[in-house]
Amino acid sequence: GGDRTAAIRTYEKALIFAPAFPLALNELGVLLATEGRLEEALSRFRDALHWSPDFVAAWGNLAEAARQDGDEEACAEAAPSSRVQPLSMPRRPGPAHSK
Repeated sequence: GGDRTAAIRTYEKALIFAPAFPLALNELGVLLATEGRLEEALSRFRDALHWSPDFVAAWGNLAEAARQDGDEEACAEAAPSSRVQPLSMPRRPGPAHSK
């Protein structure tokens, strides 16, 4: 956790100065999701897509984070736009599978 926590802080600071940086927003989303902070991660993926609507990895990560958060509707909406598996975010069993 410590390295990820430091990385999260670094991305958050960098985004103060460059808020329209989709790659950083996506990577921050991945880190937040890895820490279980799915609502924040979803927001960062959506921010990345606001600035770069064709960012395939962000669509895939949005779909995966939505699935992990139990939001199958958001997952289904994002998944067709990803066209590929998420490039950054590892797949984990969803809430229905974690019991």
